Amino acid sequence: MPLRKFSFTPPEKLSLQRGVAVSPNGKHVAFIAGNSQTLWIRDLANEQVREVPATEGAQWPFWSPDSAFVGFGTNEELKKISVEGAATLTLAEFPSNLFLGGSWSPDGDSIVVSSDMPPKLYEVPARGGTPKLLFEPEESEKGPATVFPHFLPSAAAARSVLFAKGSPIDAEIVLKNLESGARLSFGTGTLPWYSSTGHIVYQMNIGEAGLWALPFSIQTLQPTGEAFPITQDAGHPSVADDGTLVYADYAGGGGLRQLIWTDREGKKLGEIGQPQESIDHPNLSPDERHVAVRGREGGNTDIWIHETDRPIKTRFTFDSAAGEIAAWTPSGNEITFSSWRSGNGDLFTKPADGSGEAEVLVGTPVQEQTPEWSLDGRYLICNSRGPETLRDLAFHKRQQNGSLGEAVMFLQTEFNEAAPKFSPDNRFVVYTSNESGRFEVYVRSFPDGTGKRQISTGGGTQPRWSRDGKEIFYVERDTLMTVGVTTTPSFSTESPQALFEHPGLLADPAVDPRYDVANDGQWFVLRETLQLQGDKPISIHVVQNWFAEFKDRQEK
Repeated sequence: MPLRKFSFTPPEKLSLQRGVAVSPNGKHVAFIAGNSQTLWIRDLANEQVREVPATEGAQWPFWSPDSAFVGFGTNEELKKISVEGAATLTLAEFPSNLFLGGSWSPDGDSIVVSSDMPPKLYEVPARGGTPKLLFEPEESEKGPATVFPHFLPSAAAARSVLFAKGSPIDAEIVLKNLESGARLSFGTGTLPWYSSTGHIVYQMNIGEAGLWALPFSIQTLQPTGEAFPITQDAGHPSVADDGTLVYADYAGGGGLRQLIWTDREGKKLGEIGQPQESIDHPNLSPDERHVAVRGREGGNTDIWIHETDRPIKTRFTFDSAAGEIAAWTPSGNEITFSSWRSGNGDLFTKPADGSGEAEVLVGTPVQEQTPEWSLDGRYLICNSRGPETLRDLAFHKRQQNGSLGEAVMFLQTEFNEAAPKFSPDNRFVVYTSNESGRFEVYVRSFPDGTGKRQISTGGGTQPRWSRDGKEIFYVERDTLMTVGVTTTPSFSTESPQALFEHPGLLADPAVDPRYDVANDGQWFVLRETLQLQGDKPISIHVVQNWFAEFKDRQEK
């Protein structure tokens, strides 16, 4: 096959952080695009581009070895669909509301997926079934996450899988021999993919642009030369069996995020702070002068604070471990957050003015995440997860000496519960759970956890309570919903009502809030994607016989 290069721009905006994948036969390219983040397929032979119905919220597409099916994840499930567009089939539910890549085994019998918190590799029968841990997680200087798996072909010396090990911004490429258990690290990089030219093609790292190739033998399962660059300003590589390389522009399309104010109709009222590469989980301070977020700047993910009345942002945490969701104490004097800096998901606290060092607030063998304080500061509720459980809800009571008491389980089930929020009077907790097969919003009495009431009716995530306790807000797809509630003398609800749609509400994983509510319930903090001057649409690039361009280099 001669060397050929061409590009195409998807008809809808490409969702760059959800992956691009070429089919093994080199005939189709799958990608995620549009505000609803649906699966699209481009047929390379006839240039036809088609949106696949009923795939909203799709993530990280991958192909079956015979190119007949596309697999993908949602927040809760592993799914597949025929390339011809038949009905979507659900294969498995994930251990947590997280999916970071999948790969079909060469024989087509199973699928390996990255899920859980921290992410691990699970194997699922291709016909559907319960995910089983593929192997026990191993220590790595880069971090605990195991993501973006890719099976080596059947010609390999042993059944083996490539993956990235570490944080999204600082990972190493690892090869795991599933027969012997041997593990080999190839150095910094992510999104590895084996090419039949005898190379591992990979991206330098999430947050960095550029594709590289490492000469590699599948007979010896060892590198055979030094890695070399393929192209700059590119990411998300995949390679067909015939040596067709597909990748996406890394930069472009207005990648920066900005916090904004909106009213109850979704009208933009103003901007907050300054733009960042990424902004997640905004949390207003009690005086509404600051917003704490999980933000990325210069490739580092930390907690940042944006000012609401000045275009200023300030870095709050300084640790290689990515900061998670931050919550202000009711006084506004401290910020509580979860982090993996100690090797486990623990809760830390630090003065809001940035002075002093972060101190461990809750550190136990289980994982604690997504902290939330009661309005009176007496209780802290969070997600709690042990080695054999899914995401449950636990709370701690403030002691007289200021410390937090032992964890008390508020809700422990066989399902995933997330995003707990106290009612202003501490009598109830709103949360989201996938017990019905999809995430819905529920309320239970606090502290006994009794009297479950379902709030959402068409799926629901990201719940928040209004400051006066008269409304519960949540998100249905990309729509902010409101439900009128009464808590005294007993709990009652009205029917859900839609406020407005906004693409910044649709996020991944979509259980923890991507917005916050002002004290009066009339204004909201959201994030928007900026379209910067000079930006160009993100394109997908196709290079047939990609290695032909580098043969002279190898011979030298």
